[in-house]
Amino acid sequence: MADPTNIAPALKAFERDIGDFIELDANPRRGDLDAIAKSLAKFGQRYPIVERDGVIIAGNHRLQAARDLGWQRIAVVGADDLTEEEAYAFAATDNRTGDLGDYDEGLLAAFLQRVDTDLLDFTGYTATDLDDILFVAGIGTEDGPGVGLGVSMRDAAEGWNEAGTRTFVLTFPLDEYRALDEALVGLRTQLGLDTNSLVFAHLVAEAAAEYE
Repeated sequence: MADPTNIAPALKAFERDIGDFIELDANPRRGDLDAIAKSLAKFGQRYPIVERDGVIIAGNHRLQAARDLGWQRIAVVGADDLTEEEAYAFAATDNRTGDLGDYDEGLLAAFLQRVDTDLLDFTGYTATDLDDILFVAGIGTEDGPGVGLGVSMRDAAEGWNEAGTRTFVLTFPLDEYRALDEALVGLRTQLGLDTNSLVFAHLVAEAAAEYE
């Protein structure tokens, strides 16, 4: 069987055997390996992972996803100039800096509209995600908040509150979220409702009626 490794030409000089590396011990970050694997399979590896003494300190989930895809090689840059303490600090920084960012929902909506629908699945966004983002940005809907460009999700939530609405934030484990996301797509079609919020309201109303 042909080697499925797909590394960008610009990174060829950094290729190493994938078996030469191990993941960072007790890495607290939880990655979506399926989403990463989809991206690697479609677009290839476009930037290197980082190792120190054979241990990956940035890109652990890309390493795991590449292994799952059957890759034999991967592009790596070394960081042997870091002490062990600095390497753990760098790993923590690599994980944390992504958490600290936020999105301009209007720009995100416009950005994702430039992605072909056939490619959306490789971005980590679902069609339902896109619908919700467009709703927040007020694009293609008459009843969305219509926050437009230059507004984050946090600011959008405040705008909803000012408009006489309130926002629920629900958190689920990844596997449960995926199952709920798929179920919501079906329920929106089945119930003829336009948004996830309307589906939740409908289901809660039905459940409450059973206990009256």
